[in-house]
Amino acid sequence: MAEQVVFHPDILCIPEGGEKPYLIAYKCSCGSAWFPKLPFCPNCWSEKLEPMPLSKTGQGSYFGYSTGQCGMQPSGQRAYSQV
Repeated sequence: MAEQVVFHPDILCIPEGGEKPYLIAYKCSCGSAWFPKLPFCPNCWSEKLEPMPLSKTGQGSYFGYSTGQCGMQPSGQRAYSQV
């Protein structure tokens, strides 16, 4: 039976050996970082985006009843999602 992939490897890294999982952003040579991965950098159109682990700590906020955001520290990246 084929191995089941629950999370896409371009979004979430689950290390072996018991380490905590983390989200992966992608940084361009122009200095911009994006999450999730894009086919190219919207700022400079470069296709060379390097993986960059996001912090495992952050601060969360909720908006209304269904959406929230998590700000990653110290990178400043934000992820929005349905709650």
